[in-house]
Amino acid sequence: MTKSLPTIDAHHHIWRLKDLPWLSGPQVPRIFGPYQAICRDYPIDEYHSDIAGCDIVKSIYIQTNWPAGQSYDEARWVQSVSDATGWPHANIAHADLADPGAGVLIERLAKLLATRGIRQQLHWHENPQYRFAPRPDVMNDKDWRRGLVLLADHGLLFELQIFAMMALAQCPNVNVKLSGLGTFVHACRADVMGPIISETVAMFGAHRCCYGSNFPIEKLWTGYGTLYKTFRNAIAHLGEAEQAAILHDTAARLYRI
Repeated sequence: MTKSLPTIDAHHHIWRLKDLPWLSGPQVPRIFGPYQAICRDYPIDEYHSDIAGCDIVKSIYIQTNWPAGQSYDEARWVQSVSDATGWPHANIAHADLADPGAGVLIERLAKLLATRGIRQQLHWHENPQYRFAPRPDVMNDKDWRRGLVLLADHGLLFELQIFAMMALAQCPNVNVKLSGLGTFVHACRADVMGPIISETVAMFGAHRCCYGSNFPIEKLWTGYGTLYKTFRNAIAHLGEAEQAAILHDTAARLYRI
């Protein structure tokens, strides 16, 4: 049995179905496969039930693609949940960094106590199911980069999903979230998670890696306890300090919680 270690879940969602047309609308092919089982409300109370028996002590909410123009409404709702329950402990909100009004939005988001960063899903892939960006070079736009600079003015992180990491490992300001590792295979598999985790930690070092559950997406094929145990087993070969970094310390530093 693995030793109990305080853990921060650096990537999970909660939602109300009415806020998410992509979830409440017709089923379409998606990277995570059939998803009818999660086309419903997923409140913070259910998340608490899911993590029961694990060592989760804090959590980070990640934006869930509310309709355009409602990024602040989403963040304000998450803040209200945090104020009422104490969870989640931080929020990664959404902003279109290329939008002319990004500066005003970012300033408003930064005033919410839980806000720690921005996620804009720009990952590109030849397979349309794995693609969120309209084209592969959005981040080269001058307007987009101008918006990115604004995040630093407020001490905010930028989160991005990537498929190739070797070059980024050479950038000391880039950290990695070990999350969504069952997304492509639609299963919680040690033979898939283990090599990805080992190779990523080898590239970045444990002090630049953190754990995320990606619940409730991963709930489509596994329970939280099984996911957490499989992840813990995948890092069991590391020293306790390295495990603590991945499970808690890196996220505590990045998200200032």
